[in-house]
Amino acid sequence: MKRKVMTRTFPIITLLLCCTILICSCESKREQEAIKICQETKMQLDPGFVSQFSGADNMLSQWIVKAGFAMYGLDYETSTWMDFANMVTEQNPNEKMQWLAKKTDTKNLYEVGFVNEEGWGHIWHVDIKEKTVVLINQKDYLSREYGHSRYDKDAPFKVTSVTSDTLIVSEEGVSYEIQGKVVNHTGKSISDADMSGCLSVIFENKTENATSNGYSYKSVLKKDVSESKPWRDGEAIEFTIKTDKIKQIYLDYDPQYVFFTIEMLASDPIGYSYNKAIYEVDMKGRWNAVRKTRK
Repeated sequence: MKRKVMTRTFPIITLLLCCTILICSCESKREQEAIKICQETKMQLDPGFVSQFSGADNMLSQWIVKAGFAMYGLDYETSTWMDFANMVTEQNPNEKMQWLAKKTDTKNLYEVGFVNEEGWGHIWHVDIKEKTVVLINQKDYLSREYGHSRYDKDAPFKVTSVTSDTLIVSEEGVSYEIQGKVVNHTGKSISDADMSGCLSVIFENKTENATSNGYSYKSVLKKDVSESKPWRDGEAIEFTIKTDKIKQIYLDYDPQYVFFTIEMLASDPIGYSYNKAIYEVDMKGRWNAVRKTRK
């Protein structure tokens, strides 16, 4: 009796395995197609993305983009994302990078990445039917929609002992202030370090940022870190961050996302470097609470 059951089910199992292999093979071909489309597409950066950081208008920010790429031997008018990836590889010869692709929940839309072994790098949306390519990294809304950010959940720098955590509302706008300590858990003696904070109000087609850079030119760390005064492993340093203001008019709108992040740029004297976000707070609820008090 058992032998008969095995005989009857074997063809079904074989058919299912064949179908699975065929589906996987087809999907793999689509993923490779998405990567190829991305690699062959000409580079395109949104001038509005650059203007967020340069403070320039679109025409000037476009010029900044072109000049920036030219410094690395790239022609903004003709170079492709493959050329861009090659430039990234040349700039980071000790970091292993690879092209990866995966299907999204949207038909024909793939997420293509040129990333390191930890999954950090550059991410694009590729529509294999329309053959359109969008760099997700420059679209804060898309980045958040697909769960991408610079926040390192396993950051070797830990924010602790937060004594102040305040969203400040005034006639000029909305700012954020935080005080606490940050601990070095890198296992290294850091000889250069800089922290900065950013309050980001993210709409689908625009992001309004308020950073700590314009508020004060002094370091937010309460210790001058240098080779003669290194930041030892396990040592905690106090910090204070206060951002510039988001203008009041943005409180008239309900953004898709509101986040406060702390970025850390650090290095030691023998080649270690770190450049990621070490702290992130979802401020959407607090933003909306402020909006309600104004009505």
